Amino acid sequence: MKKSPIAQGVARAPYSSIGTVVEWTDGLLDTPDLLKGKVVYDKGVTPLYRTAFIVENGARGLLMAAGGRNSHALILASEAGIPALAGIGNVTLLGQVVTIDPVAGCVYKGEVDVAESIDSSTTGTYTDCPPVYVNVSYPSALSSAASTGADGIGLLRTEFVAAKTLAMNLQVTMSNGGLVIDMLKESNEADTIYAMAEDAKLRPILRQAFVDVLEQAVQAFGNREIIVRTIDIPRRVNDPMGNRGIRRCIASGGATIRIVGEAVRSVLESVQANIGIVLPLVSHYSQIRESLSMLRRAGIDFVGSPEKEPGKASFGWEIEQPSGSQNNEIWLAAFTAEFGYPPQFIGIGTNDLTQFTIALGRDAYSEETDVSSRRYLKSLYDELDFSVVRQIVTVADQCRALGVRVFLLGEAASNPVLAPLLAAFDIIPSTSVAYVSNVRRMLHAWHLHGSVEKSISAYIDHAAELYPLNVRDVVVKQIEKFFAKHTRR
Repeated sequence: MKKSPIAQGVARAPYSSIGTVVEWTDGLLDTPDLLKGKVVYDKGVTPLYRTAFIVENGARGLLMAAGGRNSHALILASEAGIPALAGIGNVTLLGQVVTIDPVAGCVYKGEVDVAESIDSSTTGTYTDCPPVYVNVSYPSALSSAASTGADGIGLLRTEFVAAKTLAMNLQVTMSNGGLVIDMLKESNEADTIYAMAEDAKLRPILRQAFVDVLEQAVQAFGNREIIVRTIDIPRRVNDPMGNRGIRRCIASGGATIRIVGEAVRSVLESVQANIGIVLPLVSHYSQIRESLSMLRRAGIDFVGSPEKEPGKASFGWEIEQPSGSQNNEIWLAAFTAEFGYPPQFIGIGTNDLTQFTIALGRDAYSEETDVSSRRYLKSLYDELDFSVVRQIVTVADQCRALGVRVFLLGEAASNPVLAPLLAAFDIIPSTSVAYVSNVRRMLHAWHLHGSVEKSISAYIDHAAELYPLNVRDVVVKQIEKFFAKHTRR
């Protein structure tokens, strides 16, 4: 007979775990040995550095009161191979032996046998399908990411590497005489990471961390493409519209941009590698120009055409907000006119694009205690909403006209309705390790039996189902008009 859970939440990876629970307090930063072999329960909002600290000090699992399926702390823990659940709420667990069940999203008291299968991913080699890339957030995920057979890394997150570096250097003395941990306690992890990038003592440590992870990526992926993103980390976990992304990198003086550039240059000088740099959350053309200038001053020599050139980096930006999607055609034209060639790629970040388009934080539902409110808000966050899909297709159309590759960076790429649509418009999916195999299987099937018309029709049927029966014909005609303008075959 199945036990009743003592808590429930959401997971992203198939790992289960059994262990004794310790509750997080900042005192554990000074006594990390107490984490080893334990399941850590955090009653607060869990920042990235804390997650990395827990992972790197041998915890057996992580339970978070706050957060949802898209929380960065959950992504980090999952990629690091640590069983984790987010959004379990306020519960009493201290000192108890518990079992983390990722499939059911449950915490059980005592030792319970659970299955370790959370995704519909399947293994298999599909050589005759469009390319599929993988997103990598934590260095320890590089080996498993490479073993998926992905054609490259579409998104290598530098902020997760920075968070790990912060977590492992808390007791280092900064140039002003204070400890890193003291600044962290007085401010937040984002401010501390930006300060590390400018600090004479910490900057070399952070730079080396970026070099190390890039070298590990090249070792794991060989000649396959690796696209690294400059830092994007908010001051507060639930502050998606704050001073973050490329705007903060530039406003703070560009130290984080230059340090990523220096790391890329160092790797390109030492090994044969296919590396690109992508800018997060671009909202103005000036951010593209200034970032490119800073990267060049860091010693980066960029590819001057769509063709790859040895020793040079490729370049592009992310579309993650409506202002980006609506300005992208102008940016492409301006960039091409100014530099004599278009960017090598454009990334579309569906998590941010969806939450900014719908004006609903991707994990906003997790903050609600009322069950019906949670369920309703969760249903509204829909990456397949036509308002989102029309931006994706429009951007892809603009890029295709110039021969610019387009990546969809996010879990939306694994959706069985959206994946064929991406193939129909030559959009390269880049998803997490757990979903790569399943996406490859879907695109293999599309390559054999799919078509542009079938992909569009399936999406339109899905979108129309959200409307009452008596108006669906009108809805279908409206969406068909859009696709008629953007279909090339």
